[in-house]
Amino acid sequence: MPGSHLQIHRTQALQEMETSLSSTQVDVSAGVIKRVKLIGLQSHNGRRYLPQALEKAIPLYEGAKVYINHPPRGQELQPRDYRDRLGTLRGVTFGQTGLYGDLHFNPKHPLAEQLLWDAQHAPETIGFSHHAEGRGYMEEGVFVVEEIIRVHSVDLVTMPASTLGLFEAEEEEDPTAAELISLIEELKKFPAEKVRVEIKNYFLELYQAIQADVDATSEHDATTEQELQLQQQIESLQLQLQEARQVEKHRQQRQALAQRCFEARLPNGTVTEVFLNALLDASDERQVTALIEDRRKLLAAAERPQSRAFDEIQQRDFPHDPKLFADRLR
Repeated sequence: MPGSHLQIHRTQALQEMETSLSSTQVDVSAGVIKRVKLIGLQSHNGRRYLPQALEKAIPLYEGAKVYINHPPRGQELQPRDYRDRLGTLRGVTFGQTGLYGDLHFNPKHPLAEQLLWDAQHAPETIGFSHHAEGRGYMEEGVFVVEEIIRVHSVDLVTMPASTLGLFEAEEEEDPTAAELISLIEELKKFPAEKVRVEIKNYFLELYQAIQADVDATSEHDATTEQELQLQQQIESLQLQLQEARQVEKHRQQRQALAQRCFEARLPNGTVTEVFLNALLDASDERQVTALIEDRRKLLAAAERPQSRAFDEIQQRDFPHDPKLFADRLR
């Protein structure tokens, strides 16, 4: 994260699209499209894949099933319809710019003929879309994927043209509960002070990214389902930020009060949770000072009477004069 020397590693949902096919690598009789590009080192969705991450992911893509079209939104992790299965990826290898493999497709599939035509005459209009989970960290605003954990599906898709070329349209992904839970689990491994900074920076980045999307569409009617979802996410993040700030404010107040007690020379054992909570509930600085002073005086008084009472008992019952002592024993 910007300005931080601490790399927070977390799991993130990945969706990438890659223009993949070449008309010179189609074996019609065998039902194979050879050396298709599966995933590259750079992503238009704001990610960078380390070469070792892709090399390690070869077994995940080897034998992976290929389906037609994207899964329904919100059902990316659900089992796919058998009728949508097109084929399988085989012979996956790592090249200079990413992962490559052979698409073995079912020649009897209803869309097989159309696929062959597109692969031979318009390969730039189709490509692969991936739904996967990757582990990585933020570096200068880019999510660096250091490991692909699992591949949920590989889909053959087509999209309308954009200024970036087919299958290269940037698509923002909403933060998921799984991603946030993963981040929190990672943060638990770091010292509390660093965790505070990283949590604050992470939520601020999420908030700013979503707010930027809303600002970009503010000229249009915010009535579409996507815009409403974005607004709900912003409100949720605002609440989380507010809660995080309250927790941080509470922590700083407790730390300041503990320091006050230390400066007042109150023994550690006397600064209990109950006492700190009483200080936190104090209405103003004057009351805080009064509570600390009262605790200090009580402790001092508790020591003095005990010593004085013991001296009085000792003088009364155990006088230094032997004659008086003997008289007391009668």
